[in-house]
Amino acid sequence: MSPASLTLRLPEGQPRVLALAGRAWVVTHVDWRRRAVYVAPFEGRGRSRWAGRGGVGLGRELAQSIRAVLLGEDPGVPLSRRGAAALERLRAERAGTVHPEGTVLAVDGDISRWSTYAGGAANTSLAAALDLRGFEATADSLGISVAGRIDAEQVRDATAAGRAEAALPAITDEALEGLKFSAALPREMAAEVLAERITDAPTAATVAGSPIRVVLQQ
Repeated sequence: MSPASLTLRLPEGQPRVLALAGRAWVVTHVDWRRRAVYVAPFEGRGRSRWAGRGGVGLGRELAQSIRAVLLGEDPGVPLSRRGAAALERLRAERAGTVHPEGTVLAVDGDISRWSTYAGGAANTSLAAALDLRGFEATADSLGISVAGRIDAEQVRDATAAGRAEAALPAITDEALEGLKFSAALPREMAAEVLAERITDAPTAATVAGSPIRVVLQQ
């Protein structure tokens, strides 16, 4: 599991809930020195991030490959008839999340979803930039979910290239205990080191400058 599942700061009062073994678990305690996480069953939905080449979730190359296949590119491997049929269904289901010229912002009621296919680390950077502008944003490997309605102009303003490169996610004090040599570093420097490990500022800046297609689902 990626450290981002345990290090990113949550809104005040919100429990840290993980998805493991097909169900949700609320984190009751983290022993950073022993690298142990204590959880209890939770009724609701959880979310976990898994480490890939990008540091958080899937890396950029794999996420972009998923996007390319959804847009119609041949996956380059033999597919059974069942596999080919499943791929076509998936392409139909995800058609509204991909666009050949850029990213897709889908607004559905009070939830907005920005599908970037940029990888978990880059999306963590972009979510941090949105957070700094007052939007409640959470990142995964394929995009960013925002609580509330947001338009393309607000996304561009919040994640302009310079802001996307400079933004770092908030890190909890407890998470810093698990950072090697953290005791020898000022708190601000240690938090910056850990935050930079789970972000991808260059890719985030590239995504921030890409065209955004808006899809209104309600």
